[in-house]
Amino acid sequence: MGDKAIGAVNAIIRSLKEGPKSINQLAEVAEIEWRTATSYLEMMKKEDIVEERPIGNTRTFFFKDNKNFFKLPVIERDQKIISTIYNNIKKFCKEIYQKEPTNTQVYKILWKINKDETLNLPIGWYRYGPICIQVYKGDENDFKNLTPKQITKIKKITEEYCKLNTDQLQKVVYSEANEELYLAKKDVLAKVVDSQNKQELSLLFMNLLKYVPKETIETTTDYIRASLLLGPSIMMPHFETLWKYIAMVVLRESIHGKDKYYDFDLEPYFDKEIDLAKKDIQETIYGLVNDHVSKKYPKRTLEEQPSQ
Repeated sequence: MGDKAIGAVNAIIRSLKEGPKSINQLAEVAEIEWRTATSYLEMMKKEDIVEERPIGNTRTFFFKDNKNFFKLPVIERDQKIISTIYNNIKKFCKEIYQKEPTNTQVYKILWKINKDETLNLPIGWYRYGPICIQVYKGDENDFKNLTPKQITKIKKITEEYCKLNTDQLQKVVYSEANEELYLAKKDVLAKVVDSQNKQELSLLFMNLLKYVPKETIETTTDYIRASLLLGPSIMMPHFETLWKYIAMVVLRESIHGKDKYYDFDLEPYFDKEIDLAKKDIQETIYGLVNDHVSKKYPKRTLEEQPSQ
């Protein structure tokens, strides 16, 4: 591929990082004919760099960054800011504590900096709290000149957060953000297994149910009913399977919409993964309950039980 073609492909990628576009839009950005743009896009599809989805009657292309969570794009300016902050977090943690920060510490430090400095970076809430869509690798470089105030802020928060273990840090961040769902999840993990009282179990689970995303309520309710039927010793080993599904939906909702980082449709990035996670926990619940019923009522399946 010649220099002109490489330049056109790079222009297409830069444009797609800002949001999905049609072939004509990308041809205009790259200053090439639409047929040439189509050829490049077909090549990029084969390399899993873009995904095509029809929007109305228009062939629309989405960029897939395989280095990021859920292959979501991050615009170049923000990539450089994030990499620079990552580099400084690592530098200060090693300087102050003679150790490298954990991924959990890095993401939560970045979350705090982003919140305090209003940087509007692609940060959402996932399985263990806030994460940045741009994955921390530990080998990032400085790309942007940060202000002295920002450098001081990074050092201060790094000193504060890097001395905490994962559990302590989660409690600090969940409380500061007033994230009731994550606080309720910690209660479930801490108390459900040891509880032998069905009323107490019900209260813990119902508190969780109050805060889960709307589309996860039905499956979460099924899990709670199974837990009350079978007992926490059987169901709690599968709680993380449920939480993975819930957390994917939370992440999508926390980064998408008005005044959030992504204002375009995230279906190509999330829907398959969310559907698979939902199917996984639903099949787990069904299998465990059906096994219980089969043992209680030999030679009958779940569907064959008489209605109560």
